[in-house]
Amino acid sequence: PRRDVSLAQLAVEALLEGCIGEGAAAAWAAVAREGANPAARAVLSTIATDELRHATLSWRVLGWALRRDPSLAATVHAALENWERTQPLEAPQDDRVGLRDHGILSRHEERAITAAQVATVVRPTLEALCSAPAAYPNRLI
Repeated sequence: PRRDVSLAQLAVEALLEGCIGEGAAAAWAAVAREGANPAARAVLSTIATDELRHATLSWRVLGWALRRDPSLAATVHAALENWERTQPLEAPQDDRVGLRDHGILSRHEERAITAAQVATVVRPTLEALCSAPAAYPNRLI
């Protein structure tokens, strides 16, 4: 147990590492699976499921934290804004060309998938959690 972590820190970590990080990893694996060879496809299916489970848990933790303290909405929104502001404008030099058959996406693909994930999943879900944190007071989500 990490007893030195505040509720605000827990909420921000859940958002950044779980909702964004694990959610993006699940999406990467799902996309990479489509162009991969059969052996890689099987592994990527397992990875996608596992990462999605981690992201789901993070959303539950974040929802719980927001219900405990609705004022954390400003903190998590600021964390998301800061995360977006600190993302590089361009993908680094891509050394992954030609590896799609092995289930490895290019850095450009990963960045595009993550941006889409934040726009279509993270932002709307965060807005929903922050707009009605007391809607489910006795549930994790």
